[in-house]
Amino acid sequence: MKRLLIALFVAVALICLANIIAFEDVPAAVIEEQLDEVERVAMPINSINFDDTNYLDLKHLDTILEGVRIVMLGERTHQDGQTFVAKSRLIRYLHERLGYRVVLYEAGQFDMWMMNQTMESSDADGLGVSVGGIGLFDFWWANEETKPLIDYYLASKKTPSPIELGGFDIQFTGSLLNERRSRLIREFLQKNEIDLQDYAIVNDHVDDLPRLAYNMIANRRLDADQKSRFLQDLRHLERAVSQLEPTEENTMYQRYFNDVRHNLRKSWSFETGSEESMNSEIRSWHKTLFIRLIRFIRTRKW
Repeated sequence: MKRLLIALFVAVALICLANIIAFEDVPAAVIEEQLDEVERVAMPINSINFDDTNYLDLKHLDTILEGVRIVMLGERTHQDGQTFVAKSRLIRYLHERLGYRVVLYEAGQFDMWMMNQTMESSDADGLGVSVGGIGLFDFWWANEETKPLIDYYLASKKTPSPIELGGFDIQFTGSLLNERRSRLIREFLQKNEIDLQDYAIVNDHVDDLPRLAYNMIANRRLDADQKSRFLQDLRHLERAVSQLEPTEENTMYQRYFNDVRHNLRKSWSFETGSEESMNSEIRSWHKTLFIRLIRFIRTRKW
């Protein structure tokens, strides 16, 4: 009993210490300055209900966004349901009233491309909202708050003004895509007469790609030399695909191999969530993704 109390005391003390570190007091002057800035730019919103299409409360954005091609929509956390609701209504407004037709998520490029392709196919009718699981992290589709938005994306595909969905991340984000990843890769390479067996280490572990993004699992299956050869094979695969005709599909698979390589290298080199890991991911975005994002916005094509 005494040991249990001591363990409980230590746990509480650690939680309190973590809170002190994580929520360090902000100087009063800084808080006041921030509140003044919020007060200066704040505009009243009458509703966050997705079905409320009386957009008079958002009309001030007509002037603010005039000539603006890219609008960034954020969130405080990935678990803030009411922000998802409000953002869903805002996306609908931007599409219906201001003509925005592209929505990009912090999600895998390939995953979101597959999700968008599926939404435009006859397969989408049988999947319903779960089509979101092909490209998005679960917290952006597997909840009641975002269901109306996914339905709206699907409905838009049957209109003269469909919404195109894309991603700008290097991670594996679509959990419902994981069982198909290796088959899709094999079919694509076989169709283009690229022999995966020429890339032995990738061929041996292509079924495990999402799991290998966890360094704990990768360390049990690959030694340092195998990891190095794995990344080299991915680079060589990317180069082989780059020699194909530059179709939308070929370009996407070229980027896919590039993103998988950067994602695994980051996961194997740095602790998840560490500053080094985040900086590495940001550098990867700067080098390989930001230009693509701008090109995607401009052309609305991959």
